[in-house]
Amino acid sequence: MTGKRRPGKAAKYAIDPVTHTPVVGLMIDRSTGQHYTRLSRTKKKFFGADIVEAVSRYKAWQAAEKGETVQLRSTHTLDMSRPDYWDILAASGSNEPTTVTLHDVDEDAFWLEVKRRLHAGPADFARRVGEPRIARLDDLTPLEESLTFDQVWDAYTSRRKKLTKEWLRKQRQQWRQFADATGKATLAEVSQDDVRRYDNVLEVQGQGRSGTWRNHRISTVRSILDAVLKQKKDTDRCRKVLAFCESWSVTRRNVWTRDRSHAKTCTPSWLKLM
Repeated sequence: MTGKRRPGKAAKYAIDPVTHTPVVGLMIDRSTGQHYTRLSRTKKKFFGADIVEAVSRYKAWQAAEKGETVQLRSTHTLDMSRPDYWDILAASGSNEPTTVTLHDVDEDAFWLEVKRRLHAGPADFARRVGEPRIARLDDLTPLEESLTFDQVWDAYTSRRKKLTKEWLRKQRQQWRQFADATGKATLAEVSQDDVRRYDNVLEVQGQGRSGTWRNHRISTVRSILDAVLKQKKDTDRCRKVLAFCESWSVTRRNVWTRDRSHAKTCTPSWLKLM
Protein backbone atom coordinates (compact mmCIF):
# COMPACT_ATOMS: atom_id res chain seq x y z
CA MET A 1 0.00 0.00 0.00
CA THR A 2 1.44 3.34 -1.04
CA GLY A 3 0.40 6.87 -0.32
CA LYS A 4 1.57 10.27 0.72
CA ARG A 5 3.83 10.50 3.73
CA ARG A 6 2.02 11.99 6.68
CA PRO A 7 3.64 15.22 7.87
CA GLY A 8 5.20 15.12 11.30
CA LYS A 9 4.54 17.50 14.17
CA ALA A 10 5.63 21.10 13.80
CA ALA A 11 9.11 21.72 15.17
CA LYS A 12 9.29 23.20 18.67
CA TYR A 13 12.08 25.72 18.82
CA ALA A 14 14.22 26.48 21.87
CA ILE A 15 13.27 29.57 23.89
CA ASP A 16 15.84 32.35 24.24
CA PRO A 17 16.25 32.87 28.04
CA VAL A 18 17.00 36.57 27.49
CA THR A 19 14.16 37.61 25.16
CA HIS A 20 11.80 34.72 26.06
CA THR A 21 11.02 34.22 22.37
CA PRO A 22 11.49 31.12 20.17
CA VAL A 23 14.86 30.88 18.42
CA VAL A 24 13.71 29.81 14.97
CA GLY A 25 15.87 26.95 13.71
CA LEU A 26 17.29 25.91 17.09
CA MET A 27 15.73 22.73 18.48
CA ILE A 28 16.45 20.37 21.36
CA ASP A 29 17.04 16.64 21.21
CA ARG A 30 14.80 15.28 23.98
CA SER A 31 16.83 12.10 24.38
CA THR A 32 20.23 13.79 24.89
CA GLY A 33 19.30 17.35 25.90
CA GLN A 34 21.55 18.73 23.16
CA HIS A 35 20.48 21.76 21.10
CA TYR A 36 20.83 21.47 17.35
CA THR A 37 19.81 22.79 13.97
CA ARG A 38 19.19 20.81 10.80
CA LEU A 39 21.64 21.27 7.94
CA SER A 40 19.80 18.72 5.84
CA ARG A 41 17.27 15.97 6.28
CA THR A 42 19.84 13.64 7.81
CA LYS A 43 22.55 15.98 9.05
CA LYS A 44 22.47 18.04 12.27
CA LYS A 45 24.77 20.62 13.83
CA PHE A 46 24.90 20.61 17.64
CA PHE A 47 25.49 23.60 19.92
CA GLY A 48 25.60 22.02 23.39
CA ALA A 49 23.15 21.35 26.23
CA ASP A 50 23.29 24.71 28.06
CA ILE A 51 20.55 26.90 26.59
CA VAL A 52 22.40 30.23 27.06
CA GLU A 53 25.57 28.97 25.38
CA ALA A 54 23.58 27.12 22.72
CA VAL A 55 21.65 30.27 21.72
CA SER A 56 24.86 32.32 21.63
CA ARG A 57 26.70 29.71 19.55
CA TYR A 58 23.76 29.24 17.21
CA LYS A 59 23.40 32.99 16.57
CA ALA A 60 27.15 33.29 16.11
CA TRP A 61 27.06 30.43 13.60
CA GLN A 62 24.12 32.05 11.80
CA ALA A 63 25.90 35.40 11.59
CA ALA A 64 29.08 33.74 10.32
CA GLU A 65 27.08 31.95 7.62
CA LYS A 66 25.54 35.27 6.54
CA GLY A 67 28.81 37.17 6.86
CA GLU A 68 27.41 39.50 9.54
CA THR A 69 30.31 40.74 11.67
CA VAL A 70 31.40 43.76 13.69
CA GLN A 71 34.92 45.05 13.07
CA LEU A 72 36.86 45.95 16.23
CA ARG A 73 40.04 48.02 16.17
CA SER A 74 42.86 47.28 18.61
CA THR A 75 46.08 49.26 19.08
CA HIS A 76 49.29 47.75 20.45
CA THR A 77 52.50 49.66 21.24
CA LEU A 78 55.78 47.76 21.55
CA ASP A 79 57.90 48.36 24.62
CA MET A 80 61.31 49.65 23.51
CA SER A 81 62.95 48.14 26.59
CA ARG A 82 62.29 44.66 25.28
CA PRO A 83 65.48 42.96 24.08
CA ASP A 84 63.70 41.66 20.97
CA TYR A 85 62.11 45.05 20.16
CA TRP A 86 63.93 45.58 16.86
CA ASP A 87 63.45 41.99 15.74
CA ILE A 88 59.68 42.21 16.26
CA LEU A 89 59.53 45.60 14.53
CA ALA A 90 61.46 44.25 11.53
CA ALA A 91 59.22 41.16 11.33
CA SER A 92 56.11 43.35 11.28
CA GLY A 93 57.35 45.17 8.17
CA SER A 94 56.66 48.56 9.76
CA ASN A 95 58.87 51.32 11.11
CA GLU A 96 56.22 52.37 13.65
CA PRO A 97 56.20 50.86 17.18
CA THR A 98 52.41 51.22 17.28
CA THR A 99 50.41 48.65 15.31
CA VAL A 100 46.69 48.64 14.56
CA THR A 101 44.87 45.35 14.15
CA LEU A 102 41.30 44.86 12.88
CA HIS A 103 39.30 41.95 14.25
CA ASP A 104 36.09 40.62 12.71
CA VAL A 105 33.78 39.59 15.55
CA ASP A 106 30.40 37.89 15.18
CA GLU A 107 27.70 40.56 15.47
CA ASP A 108 25.32 38.62 17.74
CA ALA A 109 28.16 37.57 20.04
CA PHE A 110 29.39 41.19 20.18
CA TRP A 111 26.04 42.63 21.28
CA LEU A 112 25.49 39.78 23.72
CA GLU A 113 28.79 40.70 25.39
CA VAL A 114 27.87 44.41 25.40
CA LYS A 115 24.59 43.57 27.14
CA ARG A 116 26.38 41.37 29.68
CA ARG A 117 28.85 44.10 30.57
CA LEU A 118 26.11 46.74 30.78
CA HIS A 119 24.11 44.66 33.27
CA ALA A 120 27.26 43.70 35.20
CA GLY A 121 28.06 47.33 36.03
CA PRO A 122 26.38 50.39 34.48
CA ALA A 123 28.84 52.77 36.20
CA ASP A 124 31.91 51.02 34.79
CA PHE A 125 30.22 50.71 31.39
CA ALA A 126 29.41 54.45 31.39
CA ARG A 127 33.03 55.29 32.23
CA ARG A 128 34.38 53.10 29.42
CA VAL A 129 32.07 54.45 26.70
CA GLY A 130 32.21 58.05 27.95
CA GLU A 131 28.46 58.42 28.50
CA PRO A 132 27.75 59.30 32.19
CA ARG A 133 23.96 59.04 31.79
CA ILE A 134 24.28 55.25 31.45
CA ALA A 135 25.52 55.12 35.06
CA ARG A 136 21.99 56.00 36.22
CA LEU A 137 20.52 52.89 34.62
CA ASP A 138 19.91 51.22 37.99
CA ASP A 139 17.88 54.26 39.13
CA LEU A 140 15.29 53.87 36.37
CA THR A 141 11.91 52.36 37.15
CA PRO A 142 11.71 48.88 35.61
CA LEU A 143 9.27 48.61 32.71
CA GLU A 144 6.06 46.72 33.33
CA GLU A 145 6.42 43.20 31.99
CA SER A 146 4.32 42.79 28.88
CA LEU A 147 1.53 40.21 28.73
CA THR A 148 2.03 37.11 26.65
CA PHE A 149 -0.71 36.02 24.24
CA ASP A 150 -1.73 33.25 26.64
CA GLN A 151 -1.97 35.72 29.53
CA VAL A 152 -4.14 38.02 27.43
CA TRP A 153 -6.47 35.10 26.70
CA ASP A 154 -6.63 34.10 30.39
CA ALA A 155 -7.48 37.68 31.38
CA TYR A 156 -10.18 37.82 28.71
CA THR A 157 -11.86 34.55 29.68
CA SER A 158 -11.79 35.42 33.38
CA ARG A 159 -14.56 37.97 32.69
CA ARG A 160 -16.46 35.95 30.08
CA LYS A 161 -18.28 33.34 32.17
CA LYS A 162 -21.51 33.53 30.16
CA LEU A 163 -19.99 32.55 26.81
CA THR A 164 -20.62 29.01 25.62
CA LYS A 165 -17.77 26.53 25.36
CA GLU A 166 -18.22 26.33 21.60
CA TRP A 167 -17.98 30.10 21.21
CA LEU A 168 -14.90 30.26 23.43
CA ARG A 169 -13.32 27.45 21.42
CA LYS A 170 -13.79 29.41 18.18
CA GLN A 171 -12.44 32.59 19.72
CA ARG A 172 -9.48 30.73 21.18
CA GLN A 173 -8.70 29.30 17.75
CA GLN A 174 -8.87 32.74 16.10
CA TRP A 175 -6.74 34.33 18.84
CA ARG A 176 -4.13 31.59 18.48
CA GLN A 177 -4.11 32.12 14.72
CA PHE A 178 -3.37 35.81 15.29
CA ALA A 179 -0.58 35.00 17.76
CA ASP A 180 1.01 32.48 15.41
CA ALA A 181 0.83 34.91 12.48
CA THR A 182 2.72 37.62 14.39
CA GLY A 183 5.43 35.19 15.43
CA LYS A 184 5.89 37.12 18.68
CA ALA A 185 5.56 36.07 22.32
CA THR A 186 4.27 39.28 23.95
CA LEU A 187 2.20 42.32 23.04
CA ALA A 188 5.23 44.59 23.41
CA GLU A 189 6.89 42.89 20.44
CA VAL A 190 3.95 43.20 18.03
CA SER A 191 4.44 45.71 15.20
CA GLN A 192 2.32 47.03 12.37
CA ASP A 193 4.06 44.61 10.00
CA ASP A 194 2.97 41.70 12.22
CA VAL A 195 -0.66 42.78 11.92
CA ARG A 196 -0.23 43.04 8.15
CA ARG A 197 1.15 39.50 8.20
CA TYR A 198 -2.08 38.36 9.85
CA ASP A 199 -3.92 40.24 7.10
CA ASN A 200 -2.03 38.16 4.53
CA VAL A 201 -2.93 34.94 6.35
CA LEU A 202 -6.61 35.87 6.24
CA GLU A 203 -6.31 36.82 2.60
CA VAL A 204 -4.97 33.38 1.70
CA GLN A 205 -7.43 31.47 3.87
CA GLY A 206 -10.34 33.70 2.86
CA GLN A 207 -10.23 32.85 -0.82
CA GLY A 208 -13.81 32.32 -1.95
CA ARG A 209 -15.24 33.54 1.37
CA SER A 210 -17.19 36.71 2.09
CA GLY A 211 -15.69 39.83 3.61
CA THR A 212 -17.69 39.13 6.75
CA TRP A 213 -15.55 36.06 7.39
CA ARG A 214 -12.42 38.22 7.47
CA ASN A 215 -14.06 41.01 9.43
CA HIS A 216 -15.26 38.61 12.12
CA ARG A 217 -11.74 37.35 12.80
CA ILE A 218 -10.10 40.74 13.14
CA SER A 219 -13.06 41.86 15.27
CA THR A 220 -12.46 38.91 17.59
CA VAL A 221 -8.86 40.00 18.10
CA ARG A 222 -9.93 43.57 18.80
CA SER A 223 -12.66 42.47 21.21
CA ILE A 224 -10.19 40.42 23.25
CA LEU A 225 -7.68 43.28 23.46
CA ASP A 226 -10.46 45.76 24.22
CA ALA A 227 -11.70 43.61 27.12
CA VAL A 228 -8.18 43.30 28.61
CA LEU A 229 -7.64 47.05 28.23
CA LYS A 230 -10.80 47.70 30.27
CA GLN A 231 -9.24 45.59 33.01
CA LYS A 232 -6.30 48.06 32.97
CA LYS A 233 -3.75 45.35 32.19
CA ASP A 234 -0.73 46.21 30.01
CA THR A 235 -2.68 49.28 28.85
CA ASP A 236 0.01 50.92 26.69
CA ARG A 237 0.73 47.76 24.72
CA CYS A 238 -2.97 46.94 24.34
CA ARG A 239 -3.64 50.42 22.93
CA LYS A 240 -0.71 50.07 20.56
CA VAL A 241 -1.85 46.73 19.11
CA LEU A 242 -5.47 47.93 18.98
CA ALA A 243 -4.33 50.96 17.00
CA PHE A 244 -2.59 48.65 14.54
CA CYS A 245 -5.73 46.51 14.23
CA GLU A 246 -7.98 49.56 13.85
CA SER A 247 -5.89 51.02 11.04
CA TRP A 248 -5.92 47.63 9.31
CA SER A 249 -9.68 47.18 9.59
CA VAL A 250 -10.40 50.77 8.51
CA THR A 251 -8.33 50.13 5.40
CA ARG A 252 -10.38 47.05 4.63
CA ARG A 253 -13.77 48.46 5.63
CA ASN A 254 -14.33 50.23 2.31
CA VAL A 255 -13.70 46.95 0.51
CA TRP A 256 -16.26 45.11 2.61
CA THR A 257 -18.97 47.80 2.40
CA ARG A 258 -21.00 47.41 -0.77
CA ASP A 259 -22.53 50.89 -0.60
CA ARG A 260 -19.82 53.21 0.73
CA SER A 261 -22.24 56.10 1.11
CA HIS A 262 -23.92 54.19 3.97
CA ALA A 263 -20.67 53.38 5.80
CA LYS A 264 -20.90 54.47 9.42
CA THR A 265 -18.08 55.82 11.51
CA CYS A 266 -17.79 54.98 15.19
CA THR A 267 -15.36 55.57 18.02
CA PRO A 268 -13.92 52.31 19.42
CA SER A 269 -14.40 51.92 23.16
CA TRP A 270 -10.65 51.65 23.71
CA LEU A 271 -10.20 55.19 22.35
CA LYS A 272 -12.70 56.53 24.90
CA LEU A 273 -10.37 55.37 27.68
CA MET A 274 -7.48 57.51 26.43
